[in-house]
Amino acid sequence: MNGKAASVGDGDEVLPEKEPAKEQFSKKVRYLALLSLCFTSIADGVELYLPSVITQPSSCELGLSKNQEHALGLALYVSAGVVIILVIPISNRFGRRPLLLTSLYLSVVVTVFCASVPNYMSLVVSRVLLGVVLAIKFSTINVYMSEISGSRKFYVLAISIGTIFHHIGAGWCGVIGYFLLERIGWRFFILLTSLPFFTVPLVLQQFFLPESKPSLQLQIRKPNDENTPIMTIEHNQTSHGQDPTPISLSSAILRMAQVILYLVTVGTPPGRNGHSALIPLL
Repeated sequence: MNGKAASVGDGDEVLPEKEPAKEQFSKKVRYLALLSLCFTSIADGVELYLPSVITQPSSCELGLSKNQEHALGLALYVSAGVVIILVIPISNRFGRRPLLLTSLYLSVVVTVFCASVPNYMSLVVSRVLLGVVLAIKFSTINVYMSEISGSRKFYVLAISIGTIFHHIGAGWCGVIGYFLLERIGWRFFILLTSLPFFTVPLVLQQFFLPESKPSLQLQIRKPNDENTPIMTIEHNQTSHGQDPTPISLSSAILRMAQVILYLVTVGTPPGRNGHSALIPLL
């Protein structure tokens, strides 16, 4: 560490000396963020897999046709794909932590709403809302983790662990569905598989985790101030006069591509009738 900048890795520099301590997050904060990422990833995996698991019993109860089933899947994934492109620029303006908290609280409300829908149209609305909160959590939590990690090595480890837990959530939903879906009904099944995993990240984000410093910089930086140093998300280093929005947008587009790839490969398993729960073309 010299008199002008603080080093966080091999050749990586953060903000100038005027706020060196605030740019360093403790190990406790980083591991709490990792724990929040793990539980959020489990919840995302559950919510992505859940519509496919409950397609058959919900269709029987509400009297849905095959085309209506396909429209439900399309409503979920189209809304998620659209929102995931827009959410990072929005979080640049309002902050990662407020957006994460909003999505977690909304997830609880949307989950309860999904479990209590009385007809087809309300079910469509619930799927659209589910896609929105999924997209917000799925993208914002990863950017938040990249900004709070402090090093590229820890960030790569965290995202790898989060991906593993994402598939654990999908597996949990399938296993519980196999044993309990017919016994407890699809409405209570939604509550049982989803709500427990929102508790931990909600508590952590509300009471223990701070806002990331690069996000705070993006909120207070004046558009024409080219002397304000900005820490980029991709390289975790200081640059001058750069607009971070293109980097964030490319990251969001990459996340959307990963969502689509996941949905096409393992996220839309066939139901008991052998038909895909996504769209007729799959």
